[in-house]
Amino acid sequence: MLTTLTIAAMLSGAPSESGATTGPDVMPMATEPSGDTGYVAGSSLADLNGDGVVDSFDLMLFVRCWYAGLPCADVNADGVVDLTDAILFLNA
Repeated sequence: MLTTLTIAAMLSGAPSESGATTGPDVMPMATEPSGDTGYVAGSSLADLNGDGVVDSFDLMLFVRCWYAGLPCADVNADGVVDLTDAILFLNA
């Protein structure tokens, strides 16, 4: 049986009342179909194509997604593609 993981970026820190987390760092999180979540060790928010290397291919993919407003550019997983996502991507 195959298991599908949803990968999203989450701010690290203490959970707030809304369930969001706060803190200075952004880390990718994996969510299993059961709802269990955990941080993805060794991954970078900027490695959009998942090949283990952050390079020009990731940058081109991010720019295309960002200009189109696609979820693949929603680095902080807040449901909005905006300047914050671009800053987080460039600093990853």
